[in-house]
Amino acid sequence: MNFSSMLKSIRLSWREHKGVQLATLVVLTATFTVVISVLSLTANLRHILHSWGESVQMTAYLKDGVAERDVASVTDALNAMTEFKSVSFVTKDEAKARFSQQMASYAAGLLADAGLENPFPASFQMAFARQFEIGDLAALAAKIQELPGVEEVSYGQDWIHNY
Repeated sequence: MNFSSMLKSIRLSWREHKGVQLATLVVLTATFTVVISVLSLTANLRHILHSWGESVQMTAYLKDGVAERDVASVTDALNAMTEFKSVSFVTKDEAKARFSQQMASYAAGLLADAGLENPFPASFQMAFARQFEIGDLAALAAKIQELPGVEEVSYGQDWIHNY
């Protein structure tokens, strides 16, 4: 069968079975549209989750009035851990200033009250060197929680466990 006879056969089929040909065309178009949409959605969601995963960090909040030697001890312990690519210390005053800056447009005078004590704890913010499984994050948080002066460790566990 050559090319010209194939074209004649297709034309004849379209003339004699126009309804069936249109229905087939519509079904195939819809099928390919659904498949391509699902693949695109999956790829985009994977990309979004990957970028969110890279921005996850762990925060260790210190007890109020923690001794300088305990802060130094926690600093040394966190810097020695290979799980983190960076560790930064945030003082109570820096935490208050950051909060004030972020909330300035919502509640301008909230923290300007002279009688208001600084409610923010000093903390360490750690950026991960790699991605971790959920169980590994919980174990790492428990390990950091045991360091002297650390009151609480947060890594977005509610978000991670729920989603």
